Amino acid sequence: MPQSLKHINLILKNRAMEESVKTFYVGNLEWHATPEELKEFFMPLGTVQSVEIIKDRETGKSKGFGFVTMDNADEAMKEMNGKEFRGRSLKLNEAREKTPLREFKPSFNYPRNPFNGNT
Repeated sequence: MPQSLKHINLILKNRAMEESVKTFYVGNLEWHATPEELKEFFMPLGTVQSVEIIKDRETGKSKGFGFVTMDNADEAMKEMNGKEFRGRSLKLNEAREKTPLREFKPSFNYPRNPFNGNT
């Protein structure tokens, strides 16, 4: 096979691998679940690149959801959605981009002062 054709095949293979690697949302996690346990749970279905369990900023406790990045993510989501993990039924969805918080705009004159007519 000519060198340029090998190079093209390698590029196409890498693109196919990149397209199959996705991040998905994992909901309804038991609060004491660890990233290591979640990684082991999904490992039989493909290579797990990362696992993140979201925690509350102030308490450090799990919020009950996280994200998994792995190859064969679509197949893993189909296979494991609704499966039991640590006594709870998992909810899996494709992850979406985080939307920015909208700016707070009070709908009244703030601060109110009853003595200057702003009531």
